Amino acid sequence: MSNSRPVVPNLTCPVPKDDPAGYFTTQQSQLNVTRKDKFLLIIDIPTILKPLLQKEDRFCRGGNLERLQMSIWGFIVPQISINKLDISYGGQIAKFSGLSRPAYDAVAINFTVDNRFDNYYILYKWLDIQNNDTKGYFDADNLRPCATGKGSDYKTTVTVMALDEYEKPTAKWDYFGAFPTILGAINASYRDAAELESTFSFEFSQLKMSLL
Repeated sequence: MSNSRPVVPNLTCPVPKDDPAGYFTTQQSQLNVTRKDKFLLIIDIPTILKPLLQKEDRFCRGGNLERLQMSIWGFIVPQISINKLDISYGGQIAKFSGLSRPAYDAVAINFTVDNRFDNYYILYKWLDIQNNDTKGYFDADNLRPCATGKGSDYKTTVTVMALDEYEKPTAKWDYFGAFPTILGAINASYRDAAELESTFSFEFSQLKMSLL
């Protein structure tokens, strides 16, 4: 056995500094061959949340968080439809396109809670800004003094990407004007070795699907 000097462990932030700006929780299941999180969720951080994340010391990425990216294991693409018109003509009904879309249903997302609860916390604070948990009104902590509660303060773009067997994106859905309305329960049990899971639902105004 050599008498080499022990190496001091590197305790600095493990996230590579040359990565694109964003907080990532996609590495939690890399060794799981039967992983069920075959989708990526990308959320552009809403304007009003940025001051909060910039001053939070727990976030490894520091003060330039522009997006949240995490693995998810399930989501539902809402029904896409066009309104129709029924026109009575000659004793029968002729049908025409209404050339408009009804409101979309909310989207429910199933996700794995990361070890530090960071992804859960960001979603929690996003809801909390809309209505504070103790004071009961918008932006009670005055994170953005000029905020008035208009949509551009708390709405953003949410993107879901489907991955193939080689972890390459094959399709994506962009949800514009999105904001969360429900953050689901966490059912934790020490008798179950599974990772913590939760859900959240968001509303949105427009939807665009693309192949990659």
